[in-house]
Amino acid sequence: MLNKIECLKQKMKEEYVKKVDEYFIEYEKLKSNGKLDINGIEKLLGDGIAGAKKVLTKTSEGLLESEQNTEATTIEKKKTVQFVEKH
Repeated sequence: MLNKIECLKQKMKEEYVKKVDEYFIEYEKLKSNGKLDINGIEKLLGDGIAGAKKVLTKTSEGLLESEQNTEATTIEKKKTVQFVEKH
């Protein structure tokens, strides 16, 4: 379980790095085109927030999926245990 979390954590960091890079690329484009006005800034912020939300959502889904798999395995193991009768 811990390895799965560490894997998701690393993947999340990598995806955040990509989103940060995209944010600054877009910033430079707006700045060089003279479109770094209130509308450009709002678009930049909106896209940044949407990108971060997408990364968080994807990671959360992965965490919940791994939790459900762990619970399903535990429940399955419990079902296969036989009860012992006392005499």
